[in-house]
Amino acid sequence: MSPGVLRFTVSERALHWVLALGYLLLLASGLPLMAPALQSGIRGYSPLIGERLHLACAIFWVLATLGALALGNRCRVARTLGELARLEPADWRWLRSFPRWLVAAPRERARLHRDVARFNAGQKVNALFTLVTASLLLATGVALWPLGPTASGATRTAG
Repeated sequence: MSPGVLRFTVSERALHWVLALGYLLLLASGLPLMAPALQSGIRGYSPLIGERLHLACAIFWVLATLGALALGNRCRVARTLGELARLEPADWRWLRSFPRWLVAAPRERARLHRDVARFNAGQKVNALFTLVTASLLLATGVALWPLGPTASGATRTAG
């Protein structure tokens, strides 16, 4: 790729970073809620504040994603999602050659990668995995929300 070629638009990059940052914030704020042993490593940790922080991260994630979609180039993002959702014959060849690709010489890697479009099959599989796990985590978070921190074994402190 030459230096003057733009691979992703501002809308695609913004959506990527909103999703990635939100995912990481939710992971960091949710782990102590689900694994109380981690709470002892956080000085002054309160399950109630941890729950509220996690909820704030979830709201940020949803609103920032909707904002990036609303303000961005929705046609380009939709086209990118379409590209990620489609596995072409070259993608199946890439998946079959992947173990060999890892240890191949640069010239052999280039040959194996020759027919791949903008996204290789590994990127497409990763996008699908991320979409499915993010959807499941969002669904379980919404389902657990009414239960509060006690759902993960943490206890609320009075006052």
